[in-house]
Amino acid sequence: MELTGPEVSVSVCMMVKNEESNLQRSLPSIAELADELIVVDTGSTDKSVEICEQHNAKVYHHPWEDNFSKHRNQSISYATSDWVFIFDADEELLIKDSIEQLKIWLGKLAGECSSSAVVLHDIQKNKQVMKFNSVRFFRRGTVEYRDTVHNHPVILKGEAKAVICPYVELNHYGYDLPKDKALLKRKRTESLLLKRVENDVDDVAAYFYLIQMYTAYEEYATAIKYIDEYEQAVTRSDVEFNGSIFCTAFSVFRKVDDKKNTEKWLLKGLKKFPKDLDLLLNLTEYSVWQKKLNLVVDGAKGFLEAYEEFSNSPLAGGNRFTYSAVPEAKAYCLFHLSLALFQQSDGYLTMLDKTLKVADKQYSNGMRNDLRTVLDRFGWNNKKWNPKKIDSGISNVPQTQFKKVVNLSR
Repeated sequence: MELTGPEVSVSVCMMVKNEESNLQRSLPSIAELADELIVVDTGSTDKSVEICEQHNAKVYHHPWEDNFSKHRNQSISYATSDWVFIFDADEELLIKDSIEQLKIWLGKLAGECSSSAVVLHDIQKNKQVMKFNSVRFFRRGTVEYRDTVHNHPVILKGEAKAVICPYVELNHYGYDLPKDKALLKRKRTESLLLKRVENDVDDVAAYFYLIQMYTAYEEYATAIKYIDEYEQAVTRSDVEFNGSIFCTAFSVFRKVDDKKNTEKWLLKGLKKFPKDLDLLLNLTEYSVWQKKLNLVVDGAKGFLEAYEEFSNSPLAGGNRFTYSAVPEAKAYCLFHLSLALFQQSDGYLTMLDKTLKVADKQYSNGMRNDLRTVLDRFGWNNKKWNPKKIDSGISNVPQTQFKKVVNLSR
């Protein structure tokens, strides 16, 4: 339904340093949204400032102080519009409907609603590797950012809960970097995170991001060290951070073949988030790894149900990172679910064969003929189901056609 009413104004707020290559993509994408474009430059030596000014940005210069929140808050402080939109140079705005409808929609939000989240897709090598809801729209004067790195917004006025914006989404390319730039980004992020935990041993969020980083770089021993630190900090502070910790820890311990801790984190996660897409994929992976046929079926079916729900509702995943909302994960579960059901069917068919041997021959021949018709449609031509050879059955065949296609150790 098309909305009518007054439109609000939006200030797009950015912080930038040496982003000339990204700005060529990002700035055109927000041109229609921005009633004003605010840029805090923290010391660019390339053409970033020139490019921003070409897009009519108001550029303010502040030297870099190893504090993302400080510079983020500086950019917000210059905004004059009704709402602010937080945007990074390594992102691209995707317009799903119209900016006009978006601005009318923002104007119709209740006065106590201070923020709105958009769906963010993390893109690497032209593929989505992660998806989550990121709060980006704020009424001016209602938000402040905290933490030096992996900064997060804190609502100062109004409700803390954000509503989902249906009109725009974001693509994020911040981790789609050449090796040299990825190394520089890692060093900067790692240094700031280590400073955080040095200053506060109960900084649960910092431990979480360290775990994510070391896992991404396949440094599993170090990731395990910080998983332990994370657990201890949670116990001391009674504060958890981001439900994605469970599937990340699962992945780490699975990689080092630690069955006990793999199970521990999987069960803890499923107890708290029984319909979590990533954890249900983890359950399927664990069941395939351990060759637990019934759990393969349960995990895969659960994943497919959650996948459908997630596809229909962006709220289903909350603000947790979601890695499995991709066709490849769905295909993985469908593949192993099919093979598990084939294997279960093989057992039931063997039982059926034994039962038909002692059943009425006319009834037995009819059922065998019906089954042959079904199997032939799938190209499974097991001659032992021919009703004319009822006495031989399939129980004497070492390996049926079903067993030949089943391999749960894949």
